[in-house]
Amino acid sequence: MSIKELGAEDVYIEDDSLLARKKRALAIFRMMIKFGFKLGDVNGINLSHLHKNDGNGRIVIDDEMLEAMAEAGFKRLSFPIESGSQRVIDKWASGKISHEKYDISALIRKANALGITVSSCYLIGYPDETYEEILMTVLVAKRHMDAGSEYVNFTIVTPFPGTALYDHVIQNDLLLPGIEIADLDWLRPSIKTLITPDYLEFVSRKAW
Repeated sequence: MSIKELGAEDVYIEDDSLLARKKRALAIFRMMIKFGFKLGDVNGINLSHLHKNDGNGRIVIDDEMLEAMAEAGFKRLSFPIESGSQRVIDKWASGKISHEKYDISALIRKANALGITVSSCYLIGYPDETYEEILMTVLVAKRHMDAGSEYVNFTIVTPFPGTALYDHVIQNDLLLPGIEIADLDWLRPSIKTLITPDYLEFVSRKAW
């Protein structure tokens, strides 16, 4: 008996890199449409996967991908913006997006026009992040709210074991005193930064 015969209507795909191979992703979405399933959600949206090169050296929104996702049943996407500072993105987030090349506000408007609700996520509290760079992130988040992001959230950089950041923090003795690895979470500072921990936590909660 198929899941269709069992009455399933929505399917969730657990794949951190589903959109990385675009042709495969589009084939999956079109198969979902063909059989009448709705895609409940997908893990691991990378903003570069929602853009493409227009052939003239410009990066533009991948309308085909977004439209297929909307038709396949996407109702909500969370955009990992990371930071308003390109320096921070390039150093700490593998240069995964470019504020110069990507028009994220236009991407939010396009998704909304297709019936997809967008939220946006930002991280603050990198080891060498400045007050000015945190302010840049807050202002970028405000711009994305104005473009139609339903809400934004600000979480605090956390060096979870297994990440390059964790290795950097341990090698450079950057854990705050009294912090236990097992107690790490996104809502409170855990590493030494240019910003005092109390102020960082205040900004995170106030901006959110």
